[in-house]
Amino acid sequence: MSSASRLFFAFWPDDQLAGRLGRIAGWCVHDAGGRKVPTRNLHLTLLFLGGVTATQQEALEETASRLAIPPLTLTLGQVEFWPRAKILCLTSDDDPPDPGLLELVDALRRSAKSQGLRVEDRPYRPHVTLARKVNRLAEPPRVEPVTWSLEGLCLVESVPERGRYRYRVLREW
Repeated sequence: MSSASRLFFAFWPDDQLAGRLGRIAGWCVHDAGGRKVPTRNLHLTLLFLGGVTATQQEALEETASRLAIPPLTLTLGQVEFWPRAKILCLTSDDDPPDPGLLELVDALRRSAKSQGLRVEDRPYRPHVTLARKVNRLAEPPRVEPVTWSLEGLCLVESVPERGRYRYRVLREW
């Protein structure tokens, strides 16, 4: 591992759910353009950490190992275009999101901040990024809602590879 790895906390879908999300992504990209996120990279980010040293990573893993993660279920059924980021996302129908999910994100944020990491403070919006480099979306397509039982919190490394990123799960709790 290099001196600082690009890391994030996420929930990773099982193969069946990943396949379903991948089909939705393909269908949406067909209408909106952009670059489809590979099915193997689809996930629900909880907290992007950025560059993390080995010492910081160890402390974050210790915190994650002590978290009591309640049973969480998320329904994703709204396709949204986020023009600033130029991404197409599948977002949650649950507004506000499950309080247990928000508490988990807050605990991870506190841990990251205690390690000197700069993390976003804006309200958490659960979403799965379906496509990048999207310039437009005339009308959001309707999709059959996806219900996801969130299990197995992951610490993931974002590894640069030929101008893109490959995600590698480092730990799962």
